[in-house]
Amino acid sequence: MAAILSFWANARPKSDFEKRLAPHIEPLFRLACRLTNDPLDAEELVQEVLVKLYPRREELAKIEQIRPWASRVLYRMFIDKWRRRKLEPLKESELPEEQQLDQEDTQLSAEDYLQLRTDLGAVQMALDKLSEAHRTLILMHDVEGYTLVELEEVLEVPLGTLKSRVHRARARLKKLLLDDQSVAEPFDEPERVSVK
Repeated sequence: MAAILSFWANARPKSDFEKRLAPHIEPLFRLACRLTNDPLDAEELVQEVLVKLYPRREELAKIEQIRPWASRVLYRMFIDKWRRRKLEPLKESELPEEQQLDQEDTQLSAEDYLQLRTDLGAVQMALDKLSEAHRTLILMHDVEGYTLVELEEVLEVPLGTLKSRVHRARARLKKLLLDDQSVAEPFDEPERVSVK
C-alpha cells in the first residue's frame, strides 16, 4: 500500500482524476483489507479498481459522492474475484498465515497481549462464521464507518432491508461471541441487573 500512497503523493502534475481519488485511496485500501483479509490482495484489488476507473474519468468528474461509488466498484470487483477463486483449487501458497498484530500492540504486558490475541481470534472466528452478506455489512458499517445511506448506494440494497440486515448481523455476531467461552461477559451473573 505504501507504493500506491507514495505514487499518489509524489506524482506531478496531478490530474483531475488523481485529485478527486487521492483522498479516497486509503479508505478503499482499508475496505479491501477487510474484504480480502490480506494486505497484498487488498493492494492488488485497489490497483485494479484504479485501472478500471481511469477510463471512466469523465463519469467520475460528474459524481459528487466518490467514496461510495468507488467502494461499490471495489466491492463488485472483489465479488467477481471471489467467485472466480471459489471455482479454482486452493494452492498451498494461498493458505492464510497467522495474522500479525500492529507494532503498537507489542508494548502490551504478556497478560494483556494474550487476552487481546484471544479476543481478536474469537471475534475473527465469529466473523468468519457469518454469512458473506452479514460479514460485509458488519465490516463496512461498524468497522469502516460507512453510513447506511452510503451502503444503500454501494450494495444497491434498499435502506429498510439494510437496517434489518445490520440488526440481524449484529445479533448473530453477538450470539456467536457469547457462545464462545473465550470471550467473557462484561458482568458476572450476580452483577447483572434483572428486570422482572
